Amino acid sequence: MKKYIKLFLAVITTLVLSTGCVKYESTMTINKDFSLKYATIVGYKKADIISAGGDIDSTKQEQQLDEDEKKEYTKLGINVDEYDDDEIIGMKLVKKFDSIDDLTNEIDTSCELDLYNKKVENQYCFKRTKGFFFDKYQAKISTEAFKSLSSAEPGSEDNEELTNSINAAMKSATIRFILKSDVKIDNANATTIEDNTYTWDFMKDDKLEYIEFEVTRPNYLVIGISIAAGILILILLIGIIGGFILKNKENKKKQDIQDNLTTINNEQVQEAVNPVVNALLSPDGNDLNNLENK
Repeated sequence: MKKYIKLFLAVITTLVLSTGCVKYESTMTINKDFSLKYATIVGYKKADIISAGGDIDSTKQEQQLDEDEKKEYTKLGINVDEYDDDEIIGMKLVKKFDSIDDLTNEIDTSCELDLYNKKVENQYCFKRTKGFFFDKYQAKISTEAFKSLSSAEPGSEDNEELTNSINAAMKSATIRFILKSDVKIDNANATTIEDNTYTWDFMKDDKLEYIEFEVTRPNYLVIGISIAAGILILILLIGIIGGFILKNKENKKKQDIQDNLTTINNEQVQEAVNPVVNALLSPDGNDLNNLENK
């Protein structure tokens, strides 16, 4: 970050600004598939450059990287482009990570993740704690790069007026870290939180040592297997219960048929016996108790 401070102070000194013109803003974006993009904008406010009598094109030239520097960034997978919008000119550095696991360790860890100073290798910003259905990723990102700017001193400058101007410029600068996430975020120590955007503003709070937050990631394989097993068990239970109900219905049907057959047989026997009984009855209506006498 010393190189950036020198660049910052050189431009500030040249322009003798009385208001802040620097912007140092890093944005981490976590996508739904847990891939990441990390981007840093380093720039100056056009209005302040012009009001100080500076030239925008000249300021752009001062920020240009030579070919060797560009190659160094490219080797590390960092894409560098000019940055120019309605308010700011400068450069934008971007590095993409295929997965959050590229920045993850399973022990306590922290990282700097400073694109400008090429601190991107072996940077483990997340500690993963495995769970059954969900894994927890605890982020711990050093604030050194941001705090060194927000509290930077002009150093060997002898001109008190210039020193005060530089200090004033730095106090009104934009120096912050932004987190944008399409996934669940917990326990963020951000300065402000709005919707899915978390902002650490180091011009308002330069006491934090680390940017901290937690990311929850579902174990899709375990969840999928559990759902499939649950569905299979449900199907088996339905089959068992259905079979039991069907068997009861069949048994009841068989019992009903048996009862009907028994009733029919009894009726048939009664119909066959009744004529004989009637023949044996005496004309005077005596009952069967007199059959032996007859």
